[in-house]
Amino acid sequence: MAVEANQRVTVSSPLLGEQSVAYYDDGGEGPVVVFVHPNSCAVASWERQLADAAAGEEPNPLTGFRRVAFDLPGHGGTTRSGPGTNAYSLPFYAEALVAFANELALEGAFFVGHSLGGHAVIEAGARLPKPAGALIFGSPPVSTHEQLGGAFFPMPGGAHFLNGSLTTADVHHWEASVFYSEIPAWFADSVARTDPAARSGLAASLGTLADEVGMVRAYPCPFGILHGRYERTVRLRYLESLKLDDTLWRGGVQLVEEANHFTQYDAPAAFNALVAEFVAEHA
Repeated sequence: MAVEANQRVTVSSPLLGEQSVAYYDDGGEGPVVVFVHPNSCAVASWERQLADAAAGEEPNPLTGFRRVAFDLPGHGGTTRSGPGTNAYSLPFYAEALVAFANELALEGAFFVGHSLGGHAVIEAGARLPKPAGALIFGSPPVSTHEQLGGAFFPMPGGAHFLNGSLTTADVHHWEASVFYSEIPAWFADSVARTDPAARSGLAASLGTLADEVGMVRAYPCPFGILHGRYERTVRLRYLESLKLDDTLWRGGVQLVEEANHFTQYDAPAAFNALVAEFVAEHA
C-alpha cells in the first residue's frame, strides 16, 4: 500500500492564503530530510524512501533519518482552501515549502526535490530556515525562455504536466514517458486527485521566470543534482551546458543507472544511498 500523509498543519501567508497541509513525518531522531514531490503527485511518490526497506527488501539507509514529506497545495490531501494573492506558480510552491519548513521549525534540514518539487527547492533556498543541504532531480534550473525550451525533451502525446484536463489515454502516455519499467498504481490515482488548475496555472505562470541558474550558484548550502541515466524528460546535455560543476556536490551531475524521470522509484537502492551519503557528508 502506498504511503499516505499522516498529519496536518496549517500554514498561511499573503501569497498562499491559508492552507491545511497534509504531511508525513516518521518522527525519527536523526538529521531531517524533507521530500518535495513533483507535479500531480503526493507523499506516495516517496514510498520507497519512506519505507524501512527499499524494493527487493534491501535495508533502506534513510531509516536513520527523520523523514518528512508533504502534499503541495492542490495535491493529495492538501486541498487548496484559500486563494491567497497568487495562482498556482513556481513562486507559490516555493512559498508553500518555506511556510511548511518554518511552521514545523525544520532548521538545519536537508531538502530533496523532484521535478516541480525541485524547482520549489531552488526558488525557496534563500528563505529556508538554515538549510543543511539540497538535492534535486528532474528539475533543470532555467533562467530564460530559451533555456526552458532546451531543457526538456518533447513528451510523447504532449506536455501533460501542463494540461488541466487529462483523458485516461493522456495519463497512460504520461506514465509511460516517465517511469523506467514498473508503473505504480499511485501515479494515476495522484493525478486524479490533483486540482486540474494546478497544471494549467503552472503553465500560465511560466511567462515570467526567476533566475534559477543564479539561485543555484548562490545557494546557501551544499547543493547536488541527480539524474536518471535514461531520463526522457530532462536533457542531461542541457544540465551539463550550465557549467555548474564547481557548485555541485561531487563536482557534477550524479547519474543513477536504470532510472528515468522517477529516479527515486525506478532505482531506490541507488537513489537512497546517494541521499544518505549526501546527508552524511554535510550533517
